[in-house]
Order: sequence, then structure tokens, then C-alpha cells
Amino acid sequence: MKLKYLSEFSEIPTSIHHYSVYKLRFLCFSNIWFKILGLSPWTIDTGILRKNVSPEEKNFKCKLSFWGTFYNVFLVTLMLITDIWIIYHLSLMENSTRLTLETVTVKLSFVSIICASIIPIIYVFRQKLLVNMNNRFEGVNRTLSDCSDYSVDDSNNNYLIFTMTSLLTSGIIVLRVLYYLSSAKVFVISLPYFISSWLIVQFVMFLNMIKVRITSVNNTLSKLGTTDNKILLSRESVLNDIFIIKRDYVEICEISDGIMSFFGLPILIVIIIFSIRSIFNFYYIILILIHIQEIDLRLYEYGLFLLRNIFLFLMMTSNATEIIKQNRKTARIINLLIDRYLLDKRIKNKFPETGPEHRESQQGRERFARKF
Repeated sequence: MKLKYLSEFSEIPTSIHHYSVYKLRFLCFSNIWFKILGLSPWTIDTGILRKNVSPEEKNFKCKLSFWGTFYNVFLVTLMLITDIWIIYHLSLMENSTRLTLETVTVKLSFVSIICASIIPIIYVFRQKLLVNMNNRFEGVNRTLSDCSDYSVDDSNNNYLIFTMTSLLTSGIIVLRVLYYLSSAKVFVISLPYFISSWLIVQFVMFLNMIKVRITSVNNTLSKLGTTDNKILLSRESVLNDIFIIKRDYVEICEISDGIMSFFGLPILIVIIIFSIRSIFNFYYIILILIHIQEIDLRLYEYGLFLLRNIFLFLMMTSNATEIIKQNRKTARIINLLIDRYLLDKRIKNKFPETGPEHRESQQGRERFARKF
């Protein structure tokens, strides 16, 4: 039996096998990166990367970590020490003849670090919520895979936003190093925006996970009882699939509420940090364009900074909009299925949209979607 299983595994197409391996490696690398930034104080069971793990155990389970919490406390302490250095630096600049622009930049960094230092603290005290949401995601993945024709319509959005943010951030840091010629100053200026930008990346990755699951649920629902289904389903199989999808869809909605509850305050802090700095950068770009002969590296740095912010917020809003569309699509598909199985009361009763509560249920789903 074991040899038969291994032979079947070896028959998996190379492209699919490599894609799954790359995806697992990406999840591990992104978790390590977020952990360095204080955005992942929990720990992940990486047993899925071992070749001898059974298919039932292939999931990333998260759990609380003492060392991750300790690291976040250390990171906050480091940020506060950085603020003390900024205060000292400002005191030296008070009676100097240096440019007002540099003074404003340092003051903005001081305010930004104060705001950004709150983010790792939030992760320390509320990490249990996000750990539970991630583990519930894994439970949804396992149960949905029991449906007869379920497949995850995965996308490359997570790879895109991770790669683009890395490139834009690297460009910003290189330009700052070339301009300031001081690693300490570049670290002070970059730290709060570094953490803030990657927090949005993490949030968008969670949004994309929700969008992919809802899209896959819709695709599976639309195939029930049609010629698009690859498997000939019996009446009992349809009932079982509807029960699984209904239960997991409610679970996805609850996970979405939990994720929004966790990221609400951190995203608000990030918006404040980015808004203040973006207004200043935009003002400086206008001044540079008015005096075209004074163009320097800061123009390109500020331009990349604004471009990165625009890209991150576009990705966040586009994923949220797509979730709203998929939620509305779910209601339409269920209505079509009710019409398709109108003569079968047992199947019809599986859907919560039947009867006089249909309109109230649909409105509740749309209210949930608008939270994004």
C-alpha cells in the first residue's frame, strides 16, 4: 500500500508539485520576515515541509510563543531608544543653521516611531485572536477539501504584493543611504514606515486568503448538479456538499470578522503614519518641481515612497472590493440552486435563504462585506 501511495505521488505533474513546494517555502519565508518585524510573534508548525508527513497533517498550525512575545518587547524597547536618540539629535539642531527640511524630517520620524511602536504591543496582547483565526482557516481548508468537486482557485496576488513591496522598499533604502551616508540615520527614518508597510502586506495577504476561499466556494456551488461537475453526484452527495459549504461559509465569515477586529487599530495607525509623511513628501516634490535646477536624490526617494503607499492601498481596496463582489455572488448562486432543486425540499431546506428570512439574510451578508 505504501509503495502504491508513493507511486501515485510521483505521478503528480512536475509543475503542480513545484508550485506547491514554492508556495510552502513562500509561507515559511514570509512568516520569518514578519517575525523579524514584530508582526508574527507566534510560532508555526513547519512539519508540513517534511516529506514523511501524512496528507491529513499538511497544515500550518499556529501557537503562542514566549520567545516571539519577548522579541516584540525588545523591538518596542529598541524603538523607544531610537526616539531618545532623535530627541538628542533635535537638541543639537536647534541652534544650527541646517535646513528646515531635515529638522522636519527628524520630527516626523519621532512622531512616526511613537505611533509605530504601538503596533508590536498590539500584536503581543492580541496575538491569540489571529492565531485562532489562522488555525480556523486550516480547519476550513480540510473540511472544504471533502467536497466532491472542490478546488482552490489560488492566485498570485500574495507573491505580487510581497515582491513589489520588497523592490520598492529596497529602492527607497538605497536612495536614503546614498543621500544621508549614515546607516544610523537611515535606520531611524525607515523603521516606522518599514513596519507599517509590511503590516499592510500582511493584512492584504489575509484578505486574499478570504477572497480565494469565497471564490472557490462559489465555484463549487455553481457546479452542483450541472454538467460542469467532474464527478457524477448522487442526491445524498449533493446534500452532504451543501451542508459542508454552508457550515464553512459561516466559518469564513466569522474568521473575516476576527481578522477585521484584529487589524482595525493597527491599520488606522498605519494610515495616520503614511498620511502625515505622504503630505510632507508631496509638498516637497512640488517645491522641487518649481525649482527644477535643485533636483536631488530626495525627489526620487519621496516619489518611490508615494508610489509604494499608492500600490499598497490599491491592493488593499481591490481585495476588499473583490470580497464584496464574491459575497453578493454567493447569494445569487444560492438562489439559482434553490430554483434548480425546487422540487427537492430536503435540499432546499439546507439553504438559509429560503422562506421569509431570505431578504434579511442577504442584507446581513452585504453588511458584513461592507466592513472591508
